[in-house]
Amino acid sequence: MRNFYHLFQSSSYSAATAGWAFELVMHKLLTRSQTIRLFPIRGHHGRKNILYNDYSASEKGKDPMDLQLPGSDEYCLEEATELHVGRYYRPHTINFPTFDALRLIHPPGER
Repeated sequence: MRNFYHLFQSSSYSAATAGWAFELVMHKLLTRSQTIRLFPIRGHHGRKNILYNDYSASEKGKDPMDLQLPGSDEYCLEEATELHVGRYYRPHTINFPTFDALRLIHPPGER
């Protein structure tokens, strides 16, 4: 899937397809009971904000963190939804255009 993502991302004509392929895999991954490996994204200070654009840890496989996800059904996220830890939420696109999904978890070692 990574190879398809990079292939599609390499052209402005197919960049939207790269995003679609990534989202499809992530939606499936976030509903399954499995361990995922995460790498930190580092940032630097811009003029006003912190810009998170250093993906070197991921590229080099440095400082991994394994995160165990419990399985979850997919729940609809709306403005009045009461959120619960461990659930996977997907909003209606017209309601939340800035993100595609939400998974509430406890940080490792915290309950």
